[in-house]
Amino acid sequence: PRSAPLMATGAAVPAALPELPFVGHLWQCSQGPGERRGEFSDGWAPQLFGSLQPGGTVAVDQGSNTKHCHAVVTGFEGASGPGTQDGTRCLPGLASDELCSQLTRRRQSRERGHQDKKLLLQVPGSCETLSAQAAKLTRVLPNCPQRVLMVTDTVSFRRLAKTQVGLSDAVLEVGSSLGECTHVLASHAAAVIGVDVGGELVEESRRRYPQCRFEWLDCFEEPDRLKSMCEELS
Repeated sequence: PRSAPLMATGAAVPAALPELPFVGHLWQCSQGPGERRGEFSDGWAPQLFGSLQPGGTVAVDQGSNTKHCHAVVTGFEGASGPGTQDGTRCLPGLASDELCSQLTRRRQSRERGHQDKKLLLQVPGSCETLSAQAAKLTRVLPNCPQRVLMVTDTVSFRRLAKTQVGLSDAVLEVGSSLGECTHVLASHAAAVIGVDVGGELVEESRRRYPQCRFEWLDCFEEPDRLKSMCEELS
């Protein structure tokens, strides 16, 4: 929920909010201040874990952050559908609004009984057919609209890294620290570069994950080099 701005008596009110970068992208806050590590807000989580339909792309939980499996839902094992459609969907404009949290919880309580149902999956580029419980699947968000997803902890960041990044993607991770998530990303993407402003962190990351690429970079001091890396990955 939005709160009123805090202002001291007589303080000047800014004429306009600063312009966000990545103009044209959809900015979404997928976590609120009350969520536990690794969990998403009630208003936003259904975008990843809501009822799945044939034709949608999902990430299949393989029990590891570094095992990749994206597949397309083709149907439902032993049923004509997930049976989770109801009239409690939020309007599109409110899909990420915390005012919908109670409504979302009510729908999710109805859907819990369907988490054990198995969905039939087709792995793109192969003849392999899988079946998996809905509880082990995460929806892969479509490329359009392009999004900026904001999270508050590394557990949630890694959950998105292992589910939303595909084999045709290229990733520049800014602030790669000790390289743990760069290693995760490299298991799912076509190309990954991890950059950090800490030279010791870069050296330690190279030692821990020699198969990954790490570079020292201060994005504010070397914008041309940052741009060059983005072009290399594009």
